[in-house]
Amino acid sequence: MSDPDLFEVAQQQGRALVTYNRVDFEPILREYAQTNREHHGLVIVHPRRFPSWEFARLATAIEGLLAGPTLGMAFLVWLQEPGRGA
Repeated sequence: MSDPDLFEVAQQQGRALVTYNRVDFEPILREYAQTNREHHGLVIVHPRRFPSWEFARLATAIEGLLAGPTLGMAFLVWLQEPGRGA
């Protein structure tokens, strides 16, 4: 599935998308902004900060993000360690 299609499916399901792929997803967000379309959010994960083999740390950080303040619609977040802010 292409990145735009994947993002669209997430939006149809009311889901934010979590990805390491900033390069391909930032243009998709720009397109949404240019056409005044809201989305359910994008969480970008830095591969050096959260390597894929450290899944427990990644899951804990996502859990911390979900436990924090409501982000609303059309958000873009760089994932941080819990307690460091988003």
